[in-house]
Amino acid sequence: MKTKRIVEGVAVTFLVAALALTTASQLARAAEPAASGEVAEVVLFVGSLSAQNAVDRRQGILDELDGKPMPTPAAATTPIALPPITLKPGEKPRVAFVTNNASEFWRIARAGFDKAIKEFDVEGEFRIPAGGTAAEQKAILEDLVTKGVQGIAVSPVDPKNQTPTLNEIAKRAILICHDSDAAQSDRVLYVGTNNYMAGRAAGKLIKEVLGPGKTPKVVDTRTDNTDRSRAKSNVQDILVSRPNIACLVGLWSYNGPAIGSVITESNLAGKVKAVCFDEEPGALQAVRNGAIYATVVQKPYEFGYQSVKILAALVRGDKSVVPPNREVDTGLTILKKDNVDEFKQWLDGILKK
Repeated sequence: MKTKRIVEGVAVTFLVAALALTTASQLARAAEPAASGEVAEVVLFVGSLSAQNAVDRRQGILDELDGKPMPTPAAATTPIALPPITLKPGEKPRVAFVTNNASEFWRIARAGFDKAIKEFDVEGEFRIPAGGTAAEQKAILEDLVTKGVQGIAVSPVDPKNQTPTLNEIAKRAILICHDSDAAQSDRVLYVGTNNYMAGRAAGKLIKEVLGPGKTPKVVDTRTDNTDRSRAKSNVQDILVSRPNIACLVGLWSYNGPAIGSVITESNLAGKVKAVCFDEEPGALQAVRNGAIYATVVQKPYEFGYQSVKILAALVRGDKSVVPPNREVDTGLTILKKDNVDEFKQWLDGILKK
C-alpha cells in the first residue's frame, strides 16, 4: 500500500508539472506576435527621388506599411530673416510663382494664384519650366530677381543641389517654397502638403485595398524624369517582370494616369490594385472606372492662393503670416469612386473661372 501511495503521488506531481508546462507554453504562444500574412508586392512610380516631396511621400508610405509611430514635429528656432525691401508710395508688391514642371496639376494652382493676385492687389508672374529641370528653374529665378520681383514661391526640382542657388536668390528677394520644400535653404517657409503625412495616408489606402491577411512590401521604386512615355512604359515593364505584383502606387500627378491606362488596357482592373496622388483627368477617370482604388489629392489651388497671400504680406513688412514651424499645411482630400464625381464638378468650376 505504501508503494502504491508513493507511485500515485509521483504521478500527480508529474501531472501538475505537465499542466503547468502546457499552460506556460500556451501563454508564451499567445504573447508572440501573430504570424505575418502573405507578402503583397508594391511598386512605387515617381518622376525623381531628388525632389523632397517624392522623398517624403515614399518615406511616409514605408513607415505606414512598417507600422512605425508618427514623428513629433519640431518648431523652427532660427529668426525670420528677410532681404531689405522698400515699397514706394502706391507701388504694388511684385511676386512670382515658379512650378517644377508643366503638369496639368499646375492649372489648378494657377487658378488660386490668379484669384490672390487680384484680392491682395499685387503684380504677379506664373512661370513654368517646360522641361522640369533645375537648370531651367535657375534661369527663371535669376531672371525674376533681375527684373525686380520682390517675392518668389518656388517648387525646387532638386532641393539639395539647388540650395546654393536658392540661398543666393533669398538675398535679393523674399523666397518661400511650395509643393516641394528646401528646408535646409534660406527660404522663409513652406506652403503646401505635408508630404510625409500624405505618404502615410497613401500607405493606409494600400493596406485598405489589399485587405486583411496581406503584408504589403515595397519591392521597387521606378523613376521617369518627368517623361510621360517612360512613366507608362515603367508600369508595363513591372507587370511583365513582376507577375505577382499586388499594388501600383503613383507618387506624382501624371503617374496616376499612366498606371490607370495600363491597368485598363491590360484588363487588370480589380486584379492589380492601384493608389495614386493628385487629380489629373486621367487619374480621376481611372478612379471612376475602378482601375485605381483611390487618389490622395493635394490642394494646389491653395498652393497658388496662399503663396501670393503670404508673399504680399511679407513684402509689405508683415511677418505675422509666418507660423512657428514655418509650414503652411494646405491639407489633403481622399478621392474614391463614391466622391470623385462631386470633386470633378467642383474642379471644373474652379478651372472655368
